[in-house]
Amino acid sequence: LPKYDLKQYRKQLQSQEIGDKEINETRELCRRVRESTDRAVFFNGPTFAQISIHGHGGMAVFPVLCLQEPDYVSELHHILTEHTLTNLRRLLPEIQPYVDIIMTACDDWGTQNTLIASPELFRRLFLPYRIQLNEESHRLAPGVKTFLHSCGAIYELIDMIVESGQDILNPVQWPAGGHSCRAWKDSCRGRIALWGGGLNSQRTLVRGNLEEIESEVKVIANTLNRDSGYIFNNIHNLLAETEPEKIIAMYRAVERLP
Repeated sequence: LPKYDLKQYRKQLQSQEIGDKEINETRELCRRVRESTDRAVFFNGPTFAQISIHGHGGMAVFPVLCLQEPDYVSELHHILTEHTLTNLRRLLPEIQPYVDIIMTACDDWGTQNTLIASPELFRRLFLPYRIQLNEESHRLAPGVKTFLHSCGAIYELIDMIVESGQDILNPVQWPAGGHSCRAWKDSCRGRIALWGGGLNSQRTLVRGNLEEIESEVKVIANTLNRDSGYIFNNIHNLLAETEPEKIIAMYRAVERLP
């Protein structure tokens, strides 16, 4: 299986550490955005090295490396965490007055039906590093929320995602894996905010009629919004064949909710 030369990879990441010029430019961009809107400001920067089950060789390679070469993966994740912590400590104090949310990870652990790898593997090779990154993010910027994108059938990982210190979980793909939106909400209530899940983009939004879209939005949004901790959005991306009137109908349905 292909692997990095970790000594060279560490040097490569060190050469990519964020510098003063990029920090100043990023801070000014965030400041201008903050001053131009009353909406929440979401930051997804290039400065955070990805610790991801589908990275560093791809979906067909890296999960196998996790099984066969756990010591290698652990050292790789240690190097990636060091790099990201260095960049966080340089950048986050500079932009924290101007941003509300930062994406700290994009790590799709689910397929349409099940996990890509076991919860035990997540706990051993991913969770410790996620904890470090979230703890440092909250220390540096207590008012900024951390956002994780992880799609697919990840219901079995929710407890560990909460344990990692993540504030927000997206895209809430509850149809994947056979769990209901109510089960997702019951598992997350009072522990982590859900962002998404409000309409099935693969089925209802593409194939349903306007009445079906409105009906699903009403049921799902009311369920996920119960006891707060919810940001409405459809599940994941809008597919290219989605008719614009259906997107409008989705948001109008939300506006009509009590």
